[in-house]
Amino acid sequence: MTQPQKFQFKLFIENPEALSQEAVIPVFHDFIREKALPELLIDVADYRHVHEGPGVVLIGHGYDLYVDEMDGRPGLLFSRKREATGSVEEILRRSLAIALAAASLLEERLPIRFATNEVLFRAIDRLHTPNDDTTHEKLEPIVRKVLAELGTVKGVKRVGDPRAPYSLAVELEGAPKVKDASSKIAA
Repeated sequence: MTQPQKFQFKLFIENPEALSQEAVIPVFHDFIREKALPELLIDVADYRHVHEGPGVVLIGHGYDLYVDEMDGRPGLLFSRKREATGSVEEILRRSLAIALAAASLLEERLPIRFATNEVLFRAIDRLHTPNDDTTHEKLEPIVRKVLAELGTVKGVKRVGDPRAPYSLAVELEGAPKVKDASSKIAA
């Protein structure tokens, strides 16, 4: 396994009944106009027509943000797609901080709330991070350490099909609300 560069964090929505994908579109456009998040944000794509799909996507240069409904669980999916500088731990920490900042901004502008007691992590570069025990031995402690900055890690479980990207479901206890969580992650 070489250093992973492409990965995802997903924060799940606590109150999915309050989610209006249509309302997300102008909010994401505001993020672009206001330069509300780090790095270059480019456009918004609407995939609401795809059942349990990517939903509404904020396309950036280095990462994309989705308010998605994949696997029947609505949430905010941060997807790092370009190389970033620093160690794996530093890159994951900065990425999680961006995801939490985006979630906090969405909570300010929409009636949705994000849970911080559960986070999904995926390494989506199968060439450099195959879904195998070697990847697990190297990445799991790093993911655990970064997420422990939010709260006590109660459990880390490999999830998904072995043919799918390497994925971890992380359960946290004592994590703060989203608006306070991003300040706990030292970028």
